[in-house]
Amino acid sequence: MNDKIARLTEELRSALAEEDAVKNYIAAKAAYIADEEIVRLANEYNVQREIYETESSKEEADTLLLDSVKARLDKLYEQIAASQTAKALFESEDAVNALYGEIVNRLQSLVVPEEHRHCGGDCAGCHGCD
Repeated sequence: MNDKIARLTEELRSALAEEDAVKNYIAAKAAYIADEEIVRLANEYNVQREIYETESSKEEADTLLLDSVKARLDKLYEQIAASQTAKALFESEDAVNALYGEIVNRLQSLVVPEEHRHCGGDCAGCHGCD
C-alpha cells in the first residue's frame, strides 16, 4: 500500500468512527461484554458446541449424548437471542456490516463496475466504465 492510500484509509477510518452505526456497535459490544449472564451463557454455549463437534466427528458417535448436547445448545441459543443486550449487538452488527458492504461495493466498482451497478448497457448516467 502506498502512502497516499494509507493516508486515505486512515481518513476513512476516522470518518467511520464518527458514524452512528459504528458508535452504536461499539457501545452494544461493550454492553454485551459487560453482561455477565450473557458472557456465562456464551461461554457455556461454546463449550457445548465443542463437545458436540468432537462427539459428532467420532466414527461411532454417542447419539444420546449428541441429542442431549444439541438440546442444551438450542436452549442456550434461545436464552442468548432473547437477551436485549444480544439483540442490540446483533442489530448494530447488521448495520455496521451494511455500511461496510456499501464501502466495499463502491471500491470494487473500480474493477468490476457492471457487477455492482447492475449495468444495463445505458451508459448515460454511469461513470463506471470510463
